[in-house]
Amino acid sequence: MSPAKDSAKDLAQVAGPLTAVVGVITTLAVTGVLQRTQRDHGVWLLAGFACVLFAATIWLLATVWSGKGERPLQSLAAAIFAVGLGFAVVAVIQTQQEAERPSVSADFNPATGALTASVNADGLPPTQRIVIRVDGLNYGDSGKVSASNLYFGVLGANPDGVVSEPVHVTVPAGQYDAIGVKAWTGADEECSYASETTATIRPSGKTVGQRRRPGCIILTIPPRPASPTLMASWASGRILVLHVASTNNLGTVGLRAVGRMSSGTRILAAWTGNPDSSGKLNVILRLPVAADVRTICVEARFPRPTDKATALACPLHGKAVAATQVQLAVPG
Repeated sequence: MSPAKDSAKDLAQVAGPLTAVVGVITTLAVTGVLQRTQRDHGVWLLAGFACVLFAATIWLLATVWSGKGERPLQSLAAAIFAVGLGFAVVAVIQTQQEAERPSVSADFNPATGALTASVNADGLPPTQRIVIRVDGLNYGDSGKVSASNLYFGVLGANPDGVVSEPVHVTVPAGQYDAIGVKAWTGADEECSYASETTATIRPSGKTVGQRRRPGCIILTIPPRPASPTLMASWASGRILVLHVASTNNLGTVGLRAVGRMSSGTRILAAWTGNPDSSGKLNVILRLPVAADVRTICVEARFPRPTDKATALACPLHGKAVAATQVQLAVPG
């Protein structure tokens, strides 16, 4: 057989495997496996592709160099080609065996105590489950974090390997400093609430690498205000303008105003109101003041059923109370 025919035959021999490899790569790219493999096991995949290309180069050189060294070079190329395929196959198998880390999103309404979270994951094999936890967190001394479980779920994926689970939890008011939400699938992948406060910065100040670290969400609960805000000002015609506001509170807001005359005091106004569904209240009240009133004392508070009915002193006595108080002299 002529050298030209031998070269053509050798080229055909190498073209067949390369065509098959290209077809497999195309299939993996279309299904998204190639992108995941490149992301999760890029070193193995790069080594595999490099070996395949190197083997193809050696084979082509062997076809050009017709001589006694042709067969050994082709054998070497075949061995390197097999090693490269092995690297690529190992990378793909490892990628397929690994499940995606769950993604967690959460929103908390401190006024209503309603926590709404969503946990999503895909690529979950039939033999694996996902664990979801919602915990009330309290911070102690020396960085200690105590967790009280509010929700616990262990779920499997649908036939497509997908988990999409909404979570709705009502958090008791005034019991926790924060709320933690986490989800995991494998061993040693549970997020530690206590370590998350130093998860990004080392004591030296340098950033900590986040590779292969589990994630979670910690939502700090803003403290409930001790009392509403109260502002007072005078409008023309002896009209007292009272501005009452509160946030992060679903309880009733109460206001009362007392006027002092030369011969004693009397109640000028008593008002209660409720905030909206988000826990906000913003009200402006206009109070006409009689000519015999010399001083006005106003108080705004969150009344409780256990509060004892007491008269509002005017002038104010200055003692600490769980309320916002204002004292004004009536303009002449």
